[in-house]
Amino acid sequence: MAIWDDSESSEDEYNLEDEHANIAFIATIENDSDSEAETNEVFYELTREELEESLTELLESHNRLRAKFKRLKNDLLAETKKLKQENTELQDNNIQLIEELETQKTLKSDSTLKSDILKEYDDSFQKFLIKSINRSKIASMIYGVSRNNRT
Repeated sequence: MAIWDDSESSEDEYNLEDEHANIAFIATIENDSDSEAETNEVFYELTREELEESLTELLESHNRLRAKFKRLKNDLLAETKKLKQENTELQDNNIQLIEELETQKTLKSDSTLKSDILKEYDDSFQKFLIKSINRSKIASMIYGVSRNNRT
């Protein structure tokens, strides 16, 4: 018997849900018919010529906007193509400048290396000259002393 009672309560719930769904459906149908009536009332106030004129204006406006859209789209495509080409040129120019900079760095390091080598040789040569002059002075002094002794 307890099972029978449970099934009755669940049937009542289903019936209650069906009833709510039916009420909501009827309310929706009534709202739709009200909005159709309002729409029909608005259009009944306009004559056929006025409706045709309004429709013609809308079509003309639509065609103008469509033509403007096509023109703007073509302008955008042309500008995009132009900017892509300019971007490519700038990238190529950038690559060339980077290569030139690397070349200059290489040349500078080579010239710096050469400059360092020349400076080192110059320093060595100056030391050699100083030693050579000192030797010449010593040799002159020795030669002068020995020459004085002969006379």
